[in-house]
Amino acid sequence: MKIIATKLRGNPNNDRFGYLNAHLIHPGSNWEIATNVSVPKSGEVFIHRGYEALIDRVFRENELITLDVESLEYPGGDCVYGAMGKEARSATLEDDVVTILETDFLLAPQEVYRVSSRIKPTTYTFLKMYRKTGEEVIVGPFRASSSQYDPEEMQWVSLLNLVDAGNRYFTKLESYSVYTIEPETIPNEMIFEPETKNGSKFIIGMGLLAHLNHVPTEQTSLISDSALIKLIDLAAPPNFKLGRKGKRDLALQISASRKLSATLTERMVRTLKKSRLAIYFGTLIWIGYKKKTKAHTAKCGPHYVDQYIYWRISLYPPPERRA
Repeated sequence: MKIIATKLRGNPNNDRFGYLNAHLIHPGSNWEIATNVSVPKSGEVFIHRGYEALIDRVFRENELITLDVESLEYPGGDCVYGAMGKEARSATLEDDVVTILETDFLLAPQEVYRVSSRIKPTTYTFLKMYRKTGEEVIVGPFRASSSQYDPEEMQWVSLLNLVDAGNRYFTKLESYSVYTIEPETIPNEMIFEPETKNGSKFIIGMGLLAHLNHVPTEQTSLISDSALIKLIDLAAPPNFKLGRKGKRDLALQISASRKLSATLTERMVRTLKKSRLAIYFGTLIWIGYKKKTKAHTAKCGPHYVDQYIYWRISLYPPPERRA
């Protein structure tokens, strides 16, 4: 039987022995949440060889592990199922396993997110976010570029980036975009909410990759305005002249491009029309929007470049949050 688990504890008297906390099991055709009934007597799995060397040293706190377990020949204690440490490996997208992290973020253009979670994010992960109208959506994929464990807070702090177009897993994903999934459109057998031993619940998605690659799903562009300006600069012809005609001609050129997705093209043209731009030593720079909001000026600091003022975006700006 295949399970999804996290490491629990070693045996103080013998470092070869230890225990895993089972979260999901696959006893037949579907995944289901592990319980004290399905994984007697306490939802734990006994590792009878290689716990310290092959599990405790390899896997981090609350990192998802997948392995096959078997009924113990001599159960005797609290565990009915067991395995050897060499069977354990990280749960990845090869197994169609992803974490779905809960946030209070609003769905808005941003390319990097800093997220705290009890569970260690899988390499490809999704976020629960909110539309500005208040509806909850599942957004992703994001790729975890770094994850650091804070033992005092017992939380993972991770940086999540957008996934590049042409990714071998998400073959239909457009540049700078994410899937925006209404929770009610995902089959119940794909979303699970188990909990850790201390009672912290988390969400696992099973089979979400196959679902996204076969079912048409809305995509949303999350590219930031500063990154859009860089793309506009690359699209601009040599000796590009700013002005109504120059902007209009460049907008037509971008709209006619077949290398860019329709969503990205629309955002580039909209940004080109609404932003104040300047050319500095042959490079297009962003001065700012024609109408600056208090939120915009509060997040960005003024820097002078020649006679122009542009607004510097911080490396990892805080996302907009639900009120």
